[in-house]
Amino acid sequence: MYVITDVTKPLKAACGYGGAYNFNKEVTCSYTGKFGGKFVNLTMASNITSAHHLSFDGIHLSNTANKAIAKAFLTGKHITPEGGFKCEPNFSRFDGNT
Repeated sequence: MYVITDVTKPLKAACGYGGAYNFNKEVTCSYTGKFGGKFVNLTMASNITSAHHLSFDGIHLSNTANKAIAKAFLTGKHITPEGGFKCEPNFSRFDGNT
């Protein structure tokens, strides 16, 4: 199985194969195919940890990215007037990523 998870490169997809960003449109996450003459099996997507990646599969954001965006919006750090919705967001449903 060819799944590369490099925690030092957050722009790479957590689940993928090939290219600078670990993404190839010919072999996407949860499928098999050929890339560069090699058979690639990405059907074991349930084993992927996307905590250190912004993208899960090169197309969809990871829960880490979703949580950062939601937290910035709900706490009002990136909206005007600053202060957000004056709420206490509960992020416990975001798969444990901090």
